Amino acid sequence: MSSKAKYLNTKINIATSLTKDWDMLKTEIRGFCVQYSKRKNRIKRNRERNLQKEINDLMTLLQPNRSKENIAKLYQLRAQLNQIAEYKTEGAMIRSRILWHEKGEKNTKYVLNLEKRRFTKTHIARLKTVEERETTCENEILEMQRAFYENLHPKAPCNSDAYNAFLQDPNLVKLDEDELHELEQLLSKSECFNILKQCAKNKCPGSDVLSVEFYLQFA
Repeated sequence: MSSKAKYLNTKINIATSLTKDWDMLKTEIRGFCVQYSKRKNRIKRNRERNLQKEINDLMTLLQPNRSKENIAKLYQLRAQLNQIAEYKTEGAMIRSRILWHEKGEKNTKYVLNLEKRRFTKTHIARLKTVEERETTCENEILEMQRAFYENLHPKAPCNSDAYNAFLQDPNLVKLDEDELHELEQLLSKSECFNILKQCAKNKCPGSDVLSVEFYLQFA
C-alpha cells in the first residue's frame, strides 16, 4: 500500500489541475480496490477448498477412529468453514441491499436469489424496437437507449414575449442584495459535508462507484 501511495503521489504531481488530480485519484483507487478484492477472494476460495478437503479427509478418518482429538478438530474446521460462509452471506446481503436481516440467520439461498433478482431488475436484456420487433442484441439495446434519451426532451421554440412579460411583472417577488450575495457565494466544505452525511448509506452518488462511506471517511 505504501508503494501504491508513492506511485499516486508521483502521478498527482504530474497532473495540471485539481479536477484532474481528483478524477485520476478515484480511478487509481478503484483499480487498486478491484485488484485487492480479486486477490483476497482468491485466497478465501483456496482456504475454503482446503478446509472442505480437510473435513472430508477427517470424516473418512473418523469412521474407524472416533477419538476425541479427531472430533474436536472436526468441530474446529467446521467453525472456520462457517465463518467463511457467513462472510460470503454478508457480502451477498450488501450487494442485494437487504433492509432487514435477523441476527444469526444463514438463509444464504434467499440472499443470493435476491441479489440475482436485483441484477435482473436493473439489467435490460430485451427491448421492443419501433418496428415492433424484439431484440436481445446488447449493442442494439444500447443504441435504442441512447436514441430514447436524446429525444426525451427535444428542443422547442420558446415564446419570448411570454417570458419577457413574466420577468418584467412588477408583482414578481425578487431577491434583495443580501440574498443575492448569499446565494452567489461558493459552497463551503461544511455545507458539502452536511449534505454528504444526509445521503443514503451504502449508495454510490456518482459514476465512479465510490460509496458515500468512502467520501465520509476521507472528507
